Amino acid sequence: MQEEKTPILIIGGGLAGLTASLLLLKYEIPFILIEKRKGTSIHPRSRGVNARSMEIFTELGIIDKVIQGGANLAPAKGILKGETLEKALSSYGADPMTGGGDRGPFAKFVDLSPVFKAAAISRITQDVLEPILFNTAKERGGDLRFSHELVSFEQNKDGVKCVVKDRDSSEERVISCQYMIAADGANSLVKKTLQPKTSGKGTLGYLLNVLFKANLAEFVKGREFSIVRVDRPTFCAMFVSINLRDIWVVHISYNPSKGQKPEDFSHSIIIEMIKEALGFDTAIEIKSILPWEARFSVLDDFQHRRIFFAGDAAHVMTPYGGLGGNTAIADVHNLVWKLAYALKGQASPSLLSTYQIERHPIDFLCSAESCDSADETGLMNITNDPKLMGGFLERFPRIGGFGYHYSNLNESKEEQTPANALHISSQAGYHAPHLWVEKDGEKTSTLHLYGNCHFVLLTGENGTSWCVAAKNVSAKLTINIDAY
Repeated sequence: MQEEKTPILIIGGGLAGLTASLLLLKYEIPFILIEKRKGTSIHPRSRGVNARSMEIFTELGIIDKVIQGGANLAPAKGILKGETLEKALSSYGADPMTGGGDRGPFAKFVDLSPVFKAAAISRITQDVLEPILFNTAKERGGDLRFSHELVSFEQNKDGVKCVVKDRDSSEERVISCQYMIAADGANSLVKKTLQPKTSGKGTLGYLLNVLFKANLAEFVKGREFSIVRVDRPTFCAMFVSINLRDIWVVHISYNPSKGQKPEDFSHSIIIEMIKEALGFDTAIEIKSILPWEARFSVLDDFQHRRIFFAGDAAHVMTPYGGLGGNTAIADVHNLVWKLAYALKGQASPSLLSTYQIERHPIDFLCSAESCDSADETGLMNITNDPKLMGGFLERFPRIGGFGYHYSNLNESKEEQTPANALHISSQAGYHAPHLWVEKDGEKTSTLHLYGNCHFVLLTGENGTSWCVAAKNVSAKLTINIDAY
């Protein structure tokens, strides 16, 4: 059997895997990515990237493409509920939940990041974002192998040996890597093989994610909503805007305890359910139906020797709050630079253990909070209850990608829990402050001084001696340090 060797093998070509590939290309670390699908997602799945993800995409040089990709959904604002979509939109504008972007409860976060406003108006869907990541990685020389699946693997002290199958030719080959990134989703084969311990409430509800076509542009004009929950006498549903013209998603709950199964819902049955939930008759075409479970399940350990879990493979959460894809992006951003430094011999492999220390607490918190937003059907619980609304407001910093910090090994367990309040600090582990400064005669953000694969030292106006010292240390340790 033919054998290949690579420093990094990425399992999965979704948001986590594709973002990891772009980061590895930036650090000039060779890798192979395998994905069993023939192409990127054809289903919208997640919507929107938060400010922290936009900062990462700025580092990767793709922010303009991401903003453009989400332009169709820019006007969408509003989380509503009603007996039908028609009745729910009759209260559009009067409901406090129709605030969004740099309006309403998000207003105080606008100055945290130079890309916050861009993130607030870009609701890019996963089926648009994945091709941007894929095409950019291919253009930059990434080894991306779709229609390839992991068959089996085994670890030893030096790495991971994998058997990979080309699904088009049925040919199998061995790929040996020093480290594996398991980004193969909620139903991860790597996870099923290792059977790691998990925490969380498990399955919260069973749903059908229905992508459909219907010309509703005139109907929603001036009332461009994001999400509308509809409760009917015999079923519950949730409409989600995709392009605000003719492409939409509706999530329909079903109950296995009552003998209901996904295959019970034919296209004709679902079309009638959609019409009932809309509140009026219109032409509808079903594009695809994706059964899924609203779940809260987080691995207790993100690292298993030389295998690192990221994204849905590490933590399964509901989509409510939009943090599933965003935490996946943050996971690999945290992991890849550590892998790069370890592989280049510029850091001890023990650095890799901080991935678990830093990412597990915030990923668990985000998963738990998204779980709290779901009701017994697995759908988003849209309510004006002050207690539940207060809990949702507490989440706003994290929805934007802020409101937490990374701990160090000397802190207590309680101190390692991500902060509920909004914290900006120059201390290690916190999101760096955004300030407008001048560099080479041009206005730029302090955040734009980072992200070039170097360490960065910021000094005051009398910091010349610090800059000289940084240059000397950089040369002695052969580690790049930029000083300003």
